[in-house]
Amino acid sequence: MTFGQATPGTDRQGKSVRLKKLRVNTLRWNRPGWRKLRWALMIVGALTLTVAILAVTRPNTTTTSWAPDSVAPQGARAVARVLGRHGVEVHHVTTVADAAGRAAPGTTLLVTPSWWLSDEQAQVMADTEADLVLLDPVPALVAEFWPDDAVLSPPPFSSPAPSPAVPSPTAPSPRVFSSEAFFPTDQGEVARLSGDRSVVAFRSGSFLTNQYITEGNNAQVALRELGRNPTLVWLVQESADLTKGVDPGSPGASVVPPWAPLVALWAVLCVVVAALWQGRRFGSLVSEPMRVVIPSAETAHGLARLYRRSRDFHHTAAALRAGTAARLAAHLGVPMSATPDAVVAAILQVVAPHLTEVQVNAVLFGPDPTTDAELAHLVTELDSLQQKVLHP
Repeated sequence: MTFGQATPGTDRQGKSVRLKKLRVNTLRWNRPGWRKLRWALMIVGALTLTVAILAVTRPNTTTTSWAPDSVAPQGARAVARVLGRHGVEVHHVTTVADAAGRAAPGTTLLVTPSWWLSDEQAQVMADTEADLVLLDPVPALVAEFWPDDAVLSPPPFSSPAPSPAVPSPTAPSPRVFSSEAFFPTDQGEVARLSGDRSVVAFRSGSFLTNQYITEGNNAQVALRELGRNPTLVWLVQESADLTKGVDPGSPGASVVPPWAPLVALWAVLCVVVAALWQGRRFGSLVSEPMRVVIPSAETAHGLARLYRRSRDFHHTAAALRAGTAARLAAHLGVPMSATPDAVVAAILQVVAPHLTEVQVNAVLFGPDPTTDAELAHLVTELDSLQQKVLHP
């Protein structure tokens, strides 16, 4: 025989060993634990693939109103692109904390219309040192600069596009409120403050949108107000923004990405669906044959040890008394639905010369024992009563 050549017997043995290993691996994989893990891995893989596809196919534009990357009619990508070509660095932020952190002196902060801006957040916006351009500001933000009876009350947003957006020097005389001027225009009302910094409030921000930016002198006004500084912080507040004036670069700033709440909500929904899918369903009871026959004496000893370990005298006495009463009632022909008084009366007919009704009631329905000695005494009395009834 030449070394290095496998004989037919050896080859068959090798194949047999490989088949056994394959069979063992198959059995391991088909175990219930592996089957559950397999489903979990499939779900995780599907979620990972979905997130990857969404991340890769995510468009560079949005449809959010007044957003600098929105191509929708109510977006403002057109003016943002023009500002960028003129050397203005546009920073799109969605939280008050990010806006307050970037709104340094020598920058312009644009606050777009928002229903979510709280009074504290409005105070943070007013306390920044940047030039402010406010579009349809909330009352709390208006009160920071025009605290008296100045109220911006323009036509509704759906009114036709104006021309022009800001009045010329020959416009009608402004209404003055505590040295602040509100100029009526076709677009609504515009208020301006001058001093260490510029604050301009437009009651309606429709002139800035892609739909109306090319009409009248809207583009000129937008470029003049937003392009006065080399840096523009563009705030389009998201609905989940609860931040206040925290610098994003400070140690206390939130490091949670803006999409984290949506992912967390999605994960909660997945957990709920999985719980409803794989959760236990309570149906009708199904009788199954016992795989192991346990002697009744062993069960009784086991329960007794459990009662003794837990020192549960109440349940122990109740079980002993219930068993004795049931055996005596069956022996005397008393139905299971009989009252305790009926059981006691039937027992007294047998043991009346030796025990009274008070004694029988004390044995079967008396107070519970509180010590081992009292429990042992109760067992003795129950056994004595049972012997007198069964063997009078």
